Amino acid sequence: MAADGMVDTTKRYTLQYNAKGLFVNNKKLTGKDAQKYEEILNKELGNDSRITTFHEINFEQDPNK
Repeated sequence: MAADGMVDTTKRYTLQYNAKGLFVNNKKLTGKDAQKYEEILNKELGNDSRITTFHEINFEQDPNK
């Protein structure tokens, strides 16, 4: 995501992945960006775990902490 300019790893950012989609800093990814990263997450997590298990994945990165 950093290589694609979606996150600045020198600043705080959040990722959310749930039944409503994939969000970076509370902005929903759409189109090819969403598809690309949802495929990566699904591969790493096994299937489409955000829907099949009704779990939500939240991640926050703060390089200042």
